[in-house]
Amino acid sequence: MRKPGVPLVAIVLLSACAGQPLSVKADASASGNARFTVQNRSDRDVKEIRFEVTYRSADGTTVRTDTTGYNLIVGDSGQPVPFVRAHEETFFVRRLPPGSVSGRARVLKVAFTDGSTWQATK
Repeated sequence: MRKPGVPLVAIVLLSACAGQPLSVKADASASGNARFTVQNRSDRDVKEIRFEVTYRSADGTTVRTDTTGYNLIVGDSGQPVPFVRAHEETFFVRRLPPGSVSGRARVLKVAFTDGSTWQATK
């Protein structure tokens, strides 16, 4: 049930282009957050990733565009933990800016643990 005064938020799906090693699905909720699920479709673990996140209003106007990134972390064992392992998925959550009802993320650049990289074309 939707609370009065809380807008119903759109769900945006970004499908991966051919050759893109990761795909991103964005789900926004009435709580004012957008959850971005990142699926690694490659055979390599991701060390670092950069996204462009675009937030839109109900009429489709761009409210704001941010660039954000995530790196591997050092786990409890002292060993590096990739942002996302090969053929697995993870997620990140961002707060929707005022006036926006949906978010969309585009992968800009990926660095893999084997030293290789992938970069989006413009």
